[in-house]
Amino acid sequence: MGETTGRRVQAVDVAADLFRRHGYSRTTMADIARGASMSRPTLYSEFPDKDAVFAAVLESMTVALVAEIEAEVGRCGSLVSRVERACSLWVLAGYELVQANPDAADMFDARFPAVRASNRVFEDFLTGLFGGVVGVPRELEPRRLAEVVNLSLQGIKKFAVSRGHLDDLIVTLVMAVCASVTEGGSRPR
Repeated sequence: MGETTGRRVQAVDVAADLFRRHGYSRTTMADIARGASMSRPTLYSEFPDKDAVFAAVLESMTVALVAEIEAEVGRCGSLVSRVERACSLWVLAGYELVQANPDAADMFDARFPAVRASNRVFEDFLTGLFGGVVGVPRELEPRRLAEVVNLSLQGIKKFAVSRGHLDDLIVTLVMAVCASVTEGGSRPR
């Protein structure tokens, strides 16, 4: 079991680097096997196909990033600062990677089920942040707010023309969303 786990981790680490540099489309199972110093049959014994490797890479990256976000958000006071910090860290990880290497955009393309799964993890995290808001109308329930913010961030990341523009858009989104739930008698717990 340990050898299998070691091979799997090695393949995921190599694949992560390849996907970052070449994107999903230009990375092959042969590339991953070669980089991990294993045969293709050995790689296929760990992962049935490239989609499974891609999913494992994104899951690993998501777990690490959400842990970093949780630590950072824990140091923030207000709802606005917690949500803004979470959103900034989430978006910047992908934005900076794609700015440095445009082929890495595949790693954030919501057409891939693994990318959608990663986004759901962040959406769950946001739902928890918004869960401390009471007395909001149904349209502003935590799950709905998290979905709106998450989908908005995907567009912001894709269309921001600079890092400064990206930062400004994130701040505006967070302030608008948080203001909508803290007005009219609703208040953070």
